[in-house]
Amino acid sequence: MAKVVFYGDGIPEDLQLEASLTNNGKDENGKFMIDLHMGPGHALVNNEPSVYTNIFYDVVNTLDAIARSLEEDGSYETVFTLKKSEYEQYVEKVLGHKLPGSKE
Repeated sequence: MAKVVFYGDGIPEDLQLEASLTNNGKDENGKFMIDLHMGPGHALVNNEPSVYTNIFYDVVNTLDAIARSLEEDGSYETVFTLKKSEYEQYVEKVLGHKLPGSKE
């Protein structure tokens, strides 16, 4: 269904992170069975998270929300996305972080 591969400068291919959603058909009740895969495992072991791994986990969390929504009701209408400006407002007003180039 979906596969996201993270390529980084100087990162060997066997350490490149990827996340994928796979449709495994429907169960006996007619609900989708969705598999979320992250890999490779040894690339995820990191004592010092970087922007690279933080972005990876943000994408994985989004795919997980979509997978759960698909399994529950066969759609992902319950998953919402924000525009960049809306996300910036959230980061500044809710999380309290000052973003570079902010008008305030």
